[in-house]
Amino acid sequence: MGTDAATLIRHGWGALAPLLTFALMVLAALIVRRTDRRRLAFPTALLLAHLLLTAAKDTLALSGRGEHLLGLLAHVALLAAVAQTTFLLIADGLLDKRLQRPLPRIFRDILQVLLYFGILLAALHAGGVEPGSLLTTSALLTAVIGLSLQDTLGNVFAGLALQAQKPFDIGDWVQLADSTEPLGQVVEVNWRATRIATRDRIEVIVPNSVLARGAIRNLSKPTELVRRSVLVDVPYDMAPAQVHKLLLSAIADTPGVLSEPPTSCVTDDFAPDGVRYRLRFYVSDIEQHKSIEGAVRDRVWYALKRAGIAFPSPQREVRVTTAPPPDQADLHAEHAEQRAKILRRVDLFAPLADADLRHLAERLHSRSYAPTEAILREGDAGDELFLVEQGEVAILLKNGSEEIEVARLHAGQFFGEMSLLTGERRTATVRAITECRLLVVGKSAFQDTLRDTPGLAERISAILATRQQELGSARQANAQDAEAEVSASAVILSRIRSFFDL
Repeated sequence: MGTDAATLIRHGWGALAPLLTFALMVLAALIVRRTDRRRLAFPTALLLAHLLLTAAKDTLALSGRGEHLLGLLAHVALLAAVAQTTFLLIADGLLDKRLQRPLPRIFRDILQVLLYFGILLAALHAGGVEPGSLLTTSALLTAVIGLSLQDTLGNVFAGLALQAQKPFDIGDWVQLADSTEPLGQVVEVNWRATRIATRDRIEVIVPNSVLARGAIRNLSKPTELVRRSVLVDVPYDMAPAQVHKLLLSAIADTPGVLSEPPTSCVTDDFAPDGVRYRLRFYVSDIEQHKSIEGAVRDRVWYALKRAGIAFPSPQREVRVTTAPPPDQADLHAEHAEQRAKILRRVDLFAPLADADLRHLAERLHSRSYAPTEAILREGDAGDELFLVEQGEVAILLKNGSEEIEVARLHAGQFFGEMSLLTGERRTATVRAITECRLLVVGKSAFQDTLRDTPGLAERISAILATRQQELGSARQANAQDAEAEVSASAVILSRIRSFFDL
């Protein structure tokens, strides 16, 4: 009677187990994300395999050993379906929702191994093998395997430590202790190693034990802000305070350089070739830090070039025999004639005689600007006029906190005439669009021309008055326009005479 009851219970549980497994799969399908439901295909196939093996065992007339084998395989397939469904329910359902992010792969693998290890023990027990006796008799084998897998096990436990301490997350930029440059972006942490993608799109595999033993610099924590530095050598005859001001002004609005926290400049060292300065600035896009540092160096080069500061070079004694240099007087004359041709295209200098125009051209100097660099800023004081010799610049006006582009100037065009002639503050911001070379007419150079050319101030004031009338609002009657133009010309002439002490 007792044996019949036990058999009935066993058969009842055997019929109920597939239904419970199917119910567990339905529950997992309701809990996991829609994109993860495709992972239920494997446990579904295992459940179908269990049903087919069970049906084959019950219908086929097999010997005792064959029937036992089919029953064991059906039992293993059912346990595997339960284990895989339980894994999906825990890893992709409960833990993902609790952690608000996918479970790290190494923890997923450990959980899955534990579940399948449980299946193995249950299968061994169903097959008549006691797992305890098997583990006891295989102690020597276990020791041999442990020694042979020592490095692998070290990487596994190091990976567990990295996941537990969370020194970095997927997507963080990290740097090893013995590296001066960012190594790359963390892509994955698995059993053996951590995969890191460099900026060159090269995948680096770093063993977990190496990361666990050494120092790791996480460039993405605690914030995305990272301070970078650029070294600049300047000759000893320049005062540090002047160099600090020049360098900070040069990189003030470099794309990628943050305004907050503010940039800084320190005197870093007295090098054999000059004083070494360290420009320190913050970036938020560490992936582009090389491009940003390159743009900073470009700005520094242009700023030093405009200031007439040469980069120091190593002191060496070199004796070179060369051919006699070309006639410098001929080169200077040719250069002045080219600049005079540019001046002739400017209506302000049209009244000048050829000799006066050539004399003014000889006193011009050129400046170079990097793309996106500000040449003038609205509201700044100034007394220079600029002619575009090469490149393109944009004229910008402030509109609240933004700047609106109102015009673009190309080679042969000019700007800044009112500041040169009257000393008034800049009425617009001018920014280089491409690399630009500009000719600069300063107050001191133009003052001699005004004094040596009688009536030039009157003619220039009339030209400026006409230009202001053209740029003003809609005109009224012609007579009123003429009267306004004469009045504006007189005002401008008065300001020119006052500014140049004529």
